[in-house]
Amino acid sequence: MRNIGYRVAYSPAVDVTHYEGGGKVWIGGKALDNSMRSYLWYTAKFHGRMSVLFVRSALAAVMFCRAAVYGLMSIMSAMTIWKEKRRAYLLASINLLKR
Repeated sequence: MRNIGYRVAYSPAVDVTHYEGGGKVWIGGKALDNSMRSYLWYTAKFHGRMSVLFVRSALAAVMFCRAAVYGLMSIMSAMTIWKEKRRAYLLASINLLKR
């Protein structure tokens, strides 16, 4: 914000409500994708482009492992949220490798 001319200030009297995932059990695939993009942007900005390759690979591996775990959970349980999570984490891992 400073770069575009705004002043950054802190006020302890302000309350902020974060609607995208705060207090929810599952925030959804779109929020997961936004988080992955945010991790990569932060890495590129503060650690350089070469670090992005490592972080992208590591995140893809983690997302794939989570997809596998949720896949097993969906087999053992009738809860549909496990299938939704499996799909979202699998897509996140694929998207990380495609970019």
